[in-house]
Amino acid sequence: NYMIIETCHNPSAFLTVRERGEYVRVPIKDILYFESMGNEVYIYTLDAKLNALDTLSHLELLLHDKGFIRTHKSFIVQIDKIKRIRVNLNTKLTLLMENGVSIEVSRTYYYRFKEVLGI
Repeated sequence: NYMIIETCHNPSAFLTVRERGEYVRVPIKDILYFESMGNEVYIYTLDAKLNALDTLSHLELLLHDKGFIRTHKSFIVQIDKIKRIRVNLNTKLTLLMENGVSIEVSRTYYYRFKEVLGI
């Protein structure tokens, strides 16, 4: 199961997730993004993919003022982990994350994303 064991105001804050019968502490600063696939939400770091066992909506509430932003109905990204931003047609952006994964900023989140990043 998922829980925050230290407040997110603390730069050493962690998320704790259950993975294969063990609890794993994931430093929030190491999280690249969260992805929702079906009923599952995954946490991605440079070297791991873990099941968050929570909803993106709840994670968005917990982390929106901690350097994370919703970019799509299926993604929340950590702003500091974005390497490049590509402008596409039709009011869309594509983000290149530190792990080489491309994530779309959909039209729904486009203006808020640009406002937060000042672009």
